Amino acid sequence: MKNLMTTTSDSYRSQDKSVRRLAQLFFLLLPSIFITAIGQPDRGSLFSLLSYCVGYLSIFFILLQFRLLIVRFIIGFFWMMFVQLSQLNWLATTTYHGTGILIVYAVLVLLVEIAVELLNEVMHRSYYRYCCCC
Repeated sequence: MKNLMTTTSDSYRSQDKSVRRLAQLFFLLLPSIFITAIGQPDRGSLFSLLSYCVGYLSIFFILLQFRLLIVRFIIGFFWMMFVQLSQLNWLATTTYHGTGILIVYAVLVLLVEIAVELLNEVMHRSYYRYCCCC
């Protein structure tokens, strides 16, 4: 009976650790989106270079914490989508182009996200193949 209680408490501790780890990654994800999104080249080349480096390094660190391909794809897709939505907001003005530009804006963002995530998965596969023992 004592062994069963120990096993149960150990499983709760491991679940608590994983929940804390996911919360830490989530709170790293939000600043990563913000830092990368404000790093537009019109705000200064050095500032944008530094913000891109910090943002992309943090998202790749977050994505390397997950082993499932679909989880990495979803997290990376939405991260890049939020970054692109904020950086391409000038495209969404309907003053000169009308409301049809919003459809072009949405399609452009989705196509960019799919391309970036496919590239991301190719990079992760080659990383795991050559650098890791997994």
